[in-house]
Amino acid sequence: MKKIIKTKGLTCGVCSLKIEDKIKKLKIYESVKVDPILETITIESEQEINYAQLNKIIKSVERGASLVEEEIHSQPKPQKTWKFNIHLFLLIIGLIWLVINLVLFGYEEFGYQGLLLQSPLYLIIISWVGAFILLSYKIILNAIRGLINRDFFNENTLMLLASIGGLILGEYFEAIMVMVLFQLGEGLTDLVVVKSKKNVLDILDLRPKLATIIKNDEALVIEAKNIQIGDIVLVKVGDVIPCDGTIIEG
Repeated sequence: MKKIIKTKGLTCGVCSLKIEDKIKKLKIYESVKVDPILETITIESEQEINYAQLNKIIKSVERGASLVEEEIHSQPKPQKTWKFNIHLFLLIIGLIWLVINLVLFGYEEFGYQGLLLQSPLYLIIISWVGAFILLSYKIILNAIRGLINRDFFNENTLMLLASIGGLILGEYFEAIMVMVLFQLGEGLTDLVVVKSKKNVLDILDLRPKLATIIKNDEALVIEAKNIQIGDIVLVKVGDVIPCDGTIIEG
């Protein structure tokens, strides 16, 4: 039996592959397909779906993603909703804090000494580490989650180790910029994913909702999703072809 299950917050293509691989490793379902565009998991199985187990796998891979325990029979179209983005808010505050640190404490590579040249070392360290935490909290959480799930060498853990190394060496600005550039790359990737989703959904909207089939020499209008293999579909002039098939006449 084929079941299509909705998810929410599933946007990462790489994460989707990891989720799909983990579910397949359970070896209790005939086939598994995770679609980050439509945010669905398609499972073929003759037994009951263990929603709690699937939900645990999803949350262990992608933060903020979860399973909606609802079986559906048609492809869903995600609804656009606005919500406060705490990550973006903290990122902006962190960048402002970074600029303030540069003004106050300077940066030797720029040849600028800063307004507080004689500041105590502990004050400088606290200020830079504060900016680092604000700009890196998401990566830090993902790295911790990876360690808990025994995924020791994911990109978040490696980037965090590189940045901590920079902080230890006293290269505060470089350590923070590693995190900023990494998140900038992730942000651009998310924008591409969102645009790709929109393009795919726009194409899906072009699908005809109804189709005409020939059965017992009569033309019957049915929902396009109910077309079965072997049905003869009548496509009139100007109609959109509702499914794949072979032309037998015309």
